[in-house]
Amino acid sequence: MPGSSNPEHIKENLDIFGFELTDDEMEQMKALNRDEKHDWY
Repeated sequence: MPGSSNPEHIKENLDIFGFELTDDEMEQMKALNRDEKHDWY
């Protein structure tokens, strides 16, 4: 977890939903799925 003593930086660190993905970016992420199963999830 990022930390800061600067109130403005703290506010920026908490803004985890301050972005959007384009349709192209979503398609790129879907292409990463290789249907592999791992023990850690």
